Amino acid sequence: MNLKWIINQGLDFNQFFTLLHWDQDLGENSKIMGWKLMLSKQEYLDNTFQITEKGENILKEWNNFNVEKKSSFNISVWCENVVEKMTEKLVFYQYKTNLKGFGGLTFLCNAVELEKHLNYFWKVYKNYKDLNKIEKILIQHVKTCALSNKFSPACKYFIYKNVVNTSYLGSEYSNFEEEIEETKELIDTKTLF
Repeated sequence: MNLKWIINQGLDFNQFFTLLHWDQDLGENSKIMGWKLMLSKQEYLDNTFQITEKGENILKEWNNFNVEKKSSFNISVWCENVVEKMTEKLVFYQYKTNLKGFGGLTFLCNAVELEKHLNYFWKVYKNYKDLNKIEKILIQHVKTCALSNKFSPACKYFIYKNVVNTSYLGSEYSNFEEEIEETKELIDTKTLF
């Protein structure tokens, strides 16, 4: 729901704004009165400039859209959460929140860098959109590097290195399989002998 939706309702932005604030004192200048008259002709307001059922329905649709929009997914928040999890993993294995390498480059990236490099990644790997899988692969990369004590490539370059158009994430994603922990049956050793 956007400007096109408002226009499809037969309203311009000024009329919609006036309808949105129909119960507030917007003043009595000629422009506002003109917008109120147009809303009245279109039956969004009645002759006394009170909202009609048609006007209420438009505002309900608008409010429902805004509620949906606010509760929709936010990639920036997701990136912040993933960076936090990668940091926790690094602290668990290395007791450090980040490591600096050659040229002052840090191993972990911040949320802004993560989002930026994921956008580069998605331009090339358009079908690799499973965020749970991406998160697991990134956390596994941090764990692997921490355990081997080799912190290359840095996480942002693991995702996508623009200069050479390579992505370790892309190859890991295509080969990714959930690690299934094997459950071993406990055997009563007394019955074996």
